[in-house]
Amino acid sequence: MKKGVPIVIALFAISAIEVNAQLDAYSNQQLVRELEVEQDPREIDRIYISLINRYLNNDLDSAYIFASDYLEFAEESGDPVYIIRAQYNLGRYYGNKGESIEAINALKIAQDLADVNFGTSEDELTQQGRIMGMIGFIYYTNYQFDTALEYYKQAMTFFEQLGTQRPLAISISTIGSIYYQQGAIRPAKNYYEQSLRIKEELKDSLLMTSDIKNIAMIYQEWGQLDSARVFLERALEIDTKTGARRKLIGTYRDLTRLHLELGESDIGLAYALKAVELAEEYNSYTNLERAYEVLYEAYDYLGDDAKALESFILFHTYKDSVVNAESKAALIDAQERYESTKREQEIGLLESQNQLQKARITLVSVVLGASLLVSILVFLKIVFRKRNELEIKEKDKLISDSQRKLAEEELEKEKLRAEYIQKELTNYALHIAEKNDFLEEIKEQIYDIRFSPCQEEIRKELIRIEMKIFQNVKINEEREELQSKVDELCSGFFLKLKSQFPDLTENDRRLAVFLRLNLSSKDIANILNIEPKSVQQSRYRLRKKLGLNPGEDLQVILNTI
Repeated sequence: MKKGVPIVIALFAISAIEVNAQLDAYSNQQLVRELEVEQDPREIDRIYISLINRYLNNDLDSAYIFASDYLEFAEESGDPVYIIRAQYNLGRYYGNKGESIEAINALKIAQDLADVNFGTSEDELTQQGRIMGMIGFIYYTNYQFDTALEYYKQAMTFFEQLGTQRPLAISISTIGSIYYQQGAIRPAKNYYEQSLRIKEELKDSLLMTSDIKNIAMIYQEWGQLDSARVFLERALEIDTKTGARRKLIGTYRDLTRLHLELGESDIGLAYALKAVELAEEYNSYTNLERAYEVLYEAYDYLGDDAKALESFILFHTYKDSVVNAESKAALIDAQERYESTKREQEIGLLESQNQLQKARITLVSVVLGASLLVSILVFLKIVFRKRNELEIKEKDKLISDSQRKLAEEELEKEKLRAEYIQKELTNYALHIAEKNDFLEEIKEQIYDIRFSPCQEEIRKELIRIEMKIFQNVKINEEREELQSKVDELCSGFFLKLKSQFPDLTENDRRLAVFLRLNLSSKDIANILNIEPKSVQQSRYRLRKKLGLNPGEDLQVILNTI
């Protein structure tokens, strides 16, 4: 494909969005006029849901207005069915906005009311399944995949029992995404294809593209870039026709990463800029975070350090904004109440730091001791040679054999020393990853406390603490120390890489060292504070820069350098 073609498609997509937006605006105005004069509560309920569904994909601010008005109407009516639906739709808005704490609160209210008031009718069971699925979605977007999977499986029991295909397809697709995040690629692809078949039968274009893009992502990970391109261009065509901004943002992000892998950096940058433009219009923290992340990747690939840094700062700014000001203030108010818990955390962190310090001392001692041993051996070797020079020629053979044996011993000791240092460095890197796991365990304990039969206010405060811990797991200091030690102990490997492959970036050489240490993608992602998917993409780019064939093992090649 010519490089200019996707850019033309992107421009056409924006024009189509504007046309669709005008048509939707006219239809929405009709619904608003009907709402102003309607007296029947059932019709008012229907109109509010239609308006919220229309605006969720394109205009979050308007979606919030109608979701809030809907809740006010429902509470005034006193009908628990309307209140349940209103809380559910308010939770949907918060979930798309990226305000996870508020989303969980609204959805839990809806779930509690449904447990008390709902029976076994088709509408009631469908609504319960949707609530379960939406709660699962919130946990999924916050990378709590095991919890998300439990909720989605519960949701599917409702949909399978009723035979409701549309929500069933959504649940199947998201379960596929959970399996993908957990590294089960082929089961994930099977779930995506199963969901896509259902949506194609329903002729639901708006939902269809998520599975198309997910299948494209898998082909991209397998290195089948032409197949990935076909699926992504199909998704772009559908999203352009439907005019769904939220979905187009994701499509532009996926196209950016695909074209960067294809080496078409200018096209990738154009798609990244379109993703940011739409995300700014849509005004969702989550989408802004992901759009600026892919823009950072594009500028980083192009070597534009200034713009890459600017995009990286914005990416982390929006990532931190997921925990809003209200949640932060509430967390400060709760500090005294949970002071004992924090002390335990500090003690645990202090113990971890002490262990790291001991590991550093041990490593330094080993290096110094080994250096001293080599120096002693070299000195003894010199003395031994001088002494044997005075001996008679008949002992020449004995001297030669002794020297050869000593050289072999020195080589073996040097090999053992290198292996020991590498083992210590690997353990050091893994310990940094274990620190994240330690904090994750604390978060899960807080999660268990949150669902205990305690006061509502305590539960809300625990939710906020859980989200705060999740969003703020930082190990920058340890990562800098690790990088310093890697630079020190692997300087020879770095120089060889730079000499043989001068086009490699600093990030490429750092990844090569971690792969040489036999670290998994998950451990590397924890150390660098990025997603495992980004590690896979970096591996692919490194293979290309090293000029490897598909059958060549990257780690074997790195160990031969």
